[in-house]
Amino acid sequence: MNAQTFREPTRLILTESGSTYFLSRNQRLQRFRLHDGREDYGLQLSDYTPSSLQKLIASGMVRKLEFPVVDSVARRDVVIDYVKLVQYGALYFHAREAARRFALTWPQAEQWNRRNPRSTMGSPEFLLVARKLFDERVRELQQAKTLLEMRVRSVYNGLLREIDLQVEKQDREKAQQTTRRIIEYLPPEVWFIWLLFQHSDEGRRYVQDIAGGIARILRYTAIADYLALLIVELMVYMQHRERDTNSESRVLYLLTQFSTAPGRVEGGTKTQYLLSTGPVRFEALKADLEEVQKSVGGQRRSLEQFYRSIDDGSDSNPGLFYVSFLEEACERVGASFESSVRDAANGGMLNLVFTM
Repeated sequence: MNAQTFREPTRLILTESGSTYFLSRNQRLQRFRLHDGREDYGLQLSDYTPSSLQKLIASGMVRKLEFPVVDSVARRDVVIDYVKLVQYGALYFHAREAARRFALTWPQAEQWNRRNPRSTMGSPEFLLVARKLFDERVRELQQAKTLLEMRVRSVYNGLLREIDLQVEKQDREKAQQTTRRIIEYLPPEVWFIWLLFQHSDEGRRYVQDIAGGIARILRYTAIADYLALLIVELMVYMQHRERDTNSESRVLYLLTQFSTAPGRVEGGTKTQYLLSTGPVRFEALKADLEEVQKSVGGQRRSLEQFYRSIDDGSDSNPGLFYVSFLEEACERVGASFESSVRDAANGGMLNLVFTM
């Protein structure tokens, strides 16, 4: 990423685990009252490093984000960096939770839980036991991480050969960096089972299955680039249109929501992006983005129809290429991408949903 810090004041709505984390550290949180009377807690970041926000997302502490953009042309690179960090954070979270679910359903994990009912995996008592084991076997743990990285690289290269996909050196290096980040985010349950059973036949199969799962998730990395380019093109158009009509250029708010709670990734990890030139920003903090998107009136069109309408049916708009590349990339890895555009009397709204 190019940005050292983001100066945009970014508001976060936290998950339950995120609220618990910050409240336990006496962090003052903002309170948001929802439409149904429930309350959510959040905080605001400013002049923050990309890695700090990405870590919160990857750890499952963030449910919703609000990122303001005053000038999407001047801040184009920042917007691209921001979308990438959000999408990679979602990818790390997805990988972490998928690995946790796999580890907890492994026969040896179930065996451990039966024999140790007071320290079942996932409990606070288990974490104490796991930390003690990790402290005693620091060298083995580091060797396990190195071995897993090598296994992931081997499986990933095999997947690329299967689909006859040529990957440039820069993309391979990016995949290696992503692998290391995923490995660092893996939960303690994964390593605990590894250290106890790595020398058995079941343990070796467990290692290979974990590597295979991470390698398959790595295929999503290309999508983040296309998604970031598409979103920044949409933002530039929305603010450029404002200036063309001689109206005051308004701040655009990029709203993001992660709709899958930690530990429940069976149906996929969904990331929803919402761009609006109307007052929906304030409503979006109070409700799920799906509800907001449905409640806005006006004509609804596909993203492709939207681009063709603003260019008189031309196929030359770069946004159309990004939509096409993104759809092809999603289809290649089995991901889902949905989009819609609404034109209303008090502004327009663009809705993008990506599901891993």
